[in-house]
Amino acid sequence: MVKTAGLEGFAKTQVAFLNRMGGFFLTPDLMPHTRPRKETTDWSSDTIEVRSHEEARAADIRCSLLGKGKAWFDHISFEEVPWG
Repeated sequence: MVKTAGLEGFAKTQVAFLNRMGGFFLTPDLMPHTRPRKETTDWSSDTIEVRSHEEARAADIRCSLLGKGKAWFDHISFEEVPWG
């Protein structure tokens, strides 16, 4: 869940997959993410499903705020689900 106040930018949650050396498979602008929140919003939830790179060794969950303002993130979970 995410809540924002007075954002002059945006807030979002991203998922980055890392290789065995700890490097990213994608640049931050191409990483899967929830829809960007702008301005002021009440608590709301987002869900995204992503497929990891076949050589991924870890996942990095990122709560991002770009610009001025405030953002709160709560109840974040990461679950493996059947694919296909």
